[in-house]
Amino acid sequence: MKPNKSDKNNKIKYKNKTGLSKMVIQPVYAVLIIFVLLSITYSNSFDKGLVHFDDEMIFMNMKSVSFENSHILKEAFSRDAWGSNDKLFYRPVQTLIFLILPAKMDSYNFLLLFVHILNTILLYFILECFFNEKKNQVKNLLLALIFGVHPLFTYMVNWIPALGDSLMTFFVLLSFWGFIKYHSTKHFSYLAIHIVSFFLAVFSKETAIVFPLVLAIIIFINSSYKDLIKEPKRLIIPVLFWIIIPAVYLIMRNRFIHSNNIETLPLIDFSALFHNIPVFFELITKFVFPIKLSLISLYSILRFVVGIVLTLLIIFFLIKKKEIRNGSMGLIWFMIFLGPTLIFSTEHYDYLEHRAYLPIVGMLILLSSVKIYKYENLVYVGLIFIFLIVTFSGNKYFQNPISFYDHVIGNQKNVAMAYMNRGFYKDNSQNFKGALADYNEAIKLDSGYIDAWINRGNLKAQKLNNLKGGESDLEKALNLVEEKEGDNPEKLTPYLDVINNLAIIKQMLNDADGAISDYRLAIEINPEFSDAWYNLGVIYYEKLKDFELAIQYFDRVIEIDPGYYKAFINRGLIKEVEMKMPAAAIEDYNKAIEIKPDFAMAWFNRGMCWSSLNQLDKACFDWNRAKELGHKGASQMMKTYCD
Repeated sequence: MKPNKSDKNNKIKYKNKTGLSKMVIQPVYAVLIIFVLLSITYSNSFDKGLVHFDDEMIFMNMKSVSFENSHILKEAFSRDAWGSNDKLFYRPVQTLIFLILPAKMDSYNFLLLFVHILNTILLYFILECFFNEKKNQVKNLLLALIFGVHPLFTYMVNWIPALGDSLMTFFVLLSFWGFIKYHSTKHFSYLAIHIVSFFLAVFSKETAIVFPLVLAIIIFINSSYKDLIKEPKRLIIPVLFWIIIPAVYLIMRNRFIHSNNIETLPLIDFSALFHNIPVFFELITKFVFPIKLSLISLYSILRFVVGIVLTLLIIFFLIKKKEIRNGSMGLIWFMIFLGPTLIFSTEHYDYLEHRAYLPIVGMLILLSSVKIYKYENLVYVGLIFIFLIVTFSGNKYFQNPISFYDHVIGNQKNVAMAYMNRGFYKDNSQNFKGALADYNEAIKLDSGYIDAWINRGNLKAQKLNNLKGGESDLEKALNLVEEKEGDNPEKLTPYLDVINNLAIIKQMLNDADGAISDYRLAIEINPEFSDAWYNLGVIYYEKLKDFELAIQYFDRVIEIDPGYYKAFINRGLIKEVEMKMPAAAIEDYNKAIEIKPDFAMAWFNRGMCWSSLNQLDKACFDWNRAKELGHKGASQMMKTYCD
């Protein structure tokens, strides 16, 4: 939009005072309004913690990566979105940000808010490029502000894993703006912005791969782009990069994401597209009526029906107003950018609301293209005020995991994952009764929820002293795994700890045969699983009194993990107590003390060996050290032999 020549002081002016539609706002003031209003809306989004929905996994993995500063790009482009090499999503730009920024929530909240503000500003300028009549200037600003303060996008500033969507949206909008400017000015600098931004968008999140399809359809249906069709030479370079960039992305992804061919492909299910079609209509409903919003969502018949009705009304209105060409651009944008997210099958929930962030831009393009109501700008002002209050209030739900999952459950009572995750957090916070109630509810809602059975079993056995209940739950979890994966030991690899814990419970219940069977299964799955070898050694030592075999198992543990001090202690005990070989036992205790100097039992046992060898000075020294470390029997030995 060109500045008003009479507006020398760059101030807000009114052509007349008949209404908002007559107002003229210079871009610099539009940008300032967006910045101030969004800063107010999200001013209470700081000083919060993690909500334990993917964010803690990303933090933990990313901050464990060690690299030299000169290798940071290499690390970012060689890891998946979780900082490893075996997950489905490859988002190097997002990964780079996680590697650079410190593990402080405020750093990410500021970044997310800043990018959200930039996205809102870019949306305003895109609407101005498309619909730049003076009567539309205020409307374009109001629509951009609706995007900025809409409650559906509270997650984009408060939830760290939304960074990928936020960055993708920024680069897609910037690329779109660059393409529009390239078309109108023919300057190659704008073409460069378009190409580079498209590259960064794709490498921020894979959904951006469909952006060229959106552009191609817009070029085809929008009359202002007819000259591009008549002069195809101007499209050669953009189209070339529309092909090259996705190809480079796929090649690099296949190069660095190692489990791409087998373990992650089942997550992509084109048959899921039919199941996920309601997402289109549900998100339209939530955009128009942002009520009962929840990041983790299940389908609702009411929202689905309302969405269908709203869609039909939109189509009817566009036909009636003869704006089907312009309006369809927005609908196409919405459907195509939402489409790739629908080919993924999910467990325990139907969809995540934050994925509407870029698609909803299409609905705002649609609203900008047609005049719905004579006083629509006044309606938009009212909506902005309401949305601002709702969003400001909704920021509080990201304070911690409890407030987050309380909010999810308050709006989506049947989300088993929310109960399971809230139970896990309560479990870690020593609220065992509350954790048990949440695990019970998760299993009630989804009887095939393997993780819920595992967590409840561990809680019962380890913290509620209900060994039988724990055994039953863990066996149920493993049965569900076998039903899901079939008789394939390799598929049980993620559940090694479950098998080990179940064996420990059986061991505590004096079911030695059952425990041995489970430990051997764990070793069959992973021959390097030192815990299973160690626990087998304990059973053969304490229960079956087969000391030779027990020593062999402890030898195997030490071979696998030379720092496993408990194996040295137990092997030393057998040598000391059962084989009457105190000198040999001392060698094992020496090693245990070297590995863990504050382990009182090692000092005490070595003292006993010195005593057997009639070296009381050394024995008293070790017992004194054991006493300092809190060993109860050391004081008595010192009174008897050292005082």
